[in-house]
Amino acid sequence: MVVKRGFTLIEILVVISIIVVLVGLVLAVGKAVSGGAMKSRTGVILGTLTDAINLAAAERGGLPAPAEHPLAGSAATRPTFIRANAADGSIDAGGTALRGVTLVQAGASKSKLLLDDDILSDRDAPHLFGLRRGEIGLLGVPQQGVTHYQRMKVDRSGSTSLGEIVAPTATPAESRRVIEFILGHGDALGELTRLGGVADTDQIPTTPILGGTLERVNSGAVEGRRWVLPQVNASGWKSYLLPGLSLVDAWGREVLYTLRDGKVVLESAGADGAFRIDPGRNRSIDSGSDARTLSFAGDDTDGRTDNVITGASR
Repeated sequence: MVVKRGFTLIEILVVISIIVVLVGLVLAVGKAVSGGAMKSRTGVILGTLTDAINLAAAERGGLPAPAEHPLAGSAATRPTFIRANAADGSIDAGGTALRGVTLVQAGASKSKLLLDDDILSDRDAPHLFGLRRGEIGLLGVPQQGVTHYQRMKVDRSGSTSLGEIVAPTATPAESRRVIEFILGHGDALGELTRLGGVADTDQIPTTPILGGTLERVNSGAVEGRRWVLPQVNASGWKSYLLPGLSLVDAWGREVLYTLRDGKVVLESAGADGAFRIDPGRNRSIDSGSDARTLSFAGDDTDGRTDNVITGASR
């Protein structure tokens, strides 16, 4: 007579452990493949965008200037920036910013002067922490209320006037028209839309930045969820997109645009959503207040490792 023996508890636990390990491996591989696909698609989006900009610029005779990012703009009260060289003094985040002259030419007003080398050190926008102001540009038109500064003239000839106040009042519709103009007469916008490289706040429930502040706040608490770009701290962490039409990577996050040595430079923050320092689960920069030196403390990690960049090297 053959006696049928059942599985022992140890055997069952061993089988379960093997299944758990295999499932973990499959999920890890799937995540890696998915992340690689998103990164590759972002590369295609940035390449398509670069080609369209260069082609349109060749027809018109010049590349478009980067527009100010709302979270790195000059409207008071401005985000916190520090000088690249500490010996050049501090930056006053209140009042109307000054542009158009050097530190020497600004004289006693240099604390209100904004330079392209100034470094963002504002923890309320952690995904941009550590970027130079000249790197935080956008392709499009300055949003309403974002840019507000007095452009100083080098030769003031004793005049007490600091210059002309500049305050664009672009609407979302104007943003769309500008982007369509920048991309030229081809089907670049259509191709970018098919690739998922275009976001429209008329179609996406989010928190657009209007007048330099966050409005139309999303419902639901953010606490307990992992920090994701783009979020900013404005009486609690809130997601946002730029008003109107904007150009995004495969993750649906804004693409930074600037010019370096006369070449188009586009940058995506990659899967972690952070350009320089990933603030981790606590959504806070723990790595010190001096954004001149990128160091990593607490649960901060290097946000540059998965960035996707096209154009001149940074």
